[in-house]
Amino acid sequence: MRFASRALFVGAASIGVAVLCGAWIADAQTVLKPEDMMQRAKKARELTQVYSERLKAGIVQALKEGGPKGAIGACHTLAPELNVRTTEESTFEIARTSAKVRNPDNAPDAWEAAGLELFQKQLTGGADPKTLEMFEVTQTKEGQSNFRYMRPIMMHE
Repeated sequence: MRFASRALFVGAASIGVAVLCGAWIADAQTVLKPEDMMQRAKKARELTQVYSERLKAGIVQALKEGGPKGAIGACHTLAPELNVRTTEESTFEIARTSAKVRNPDNAPDAWEAAGLELFQKQLTGGADPKTLEMFEVTQTKEGQSNFRYMRPIMMHE
């Protein structure tokens, strides 16, 4: 399975968006039962919570030790390490994206961009970021079904 986590900045709040993309070998006609979808979403939710807690703790520590430059450096090095660790500890892969990426390799695909836009609108409308998430089954170019999950992770409010 493949998962991805991405960073989004909205107004004064820094938001990281975890985008989890769980792939399983299946053809495009495979239908995932609602209870299976909810089970995958629950697992993705748990993983993004752990990921966000680890990322926040590392950035807060770096901010205390090195100020804003230290926090940026920590995010640059810590996030990829967490991506690898999360993948090794589970069947999910974490990656990051944003509406405004510094690294073009982290640019959102169409599904992720739609999620970022949706979260932006919901947050602007006053939604609690802790309640926001998006998940569905999408199809790869190769015809495989992918379970994908995305949620905002508040870095600071």
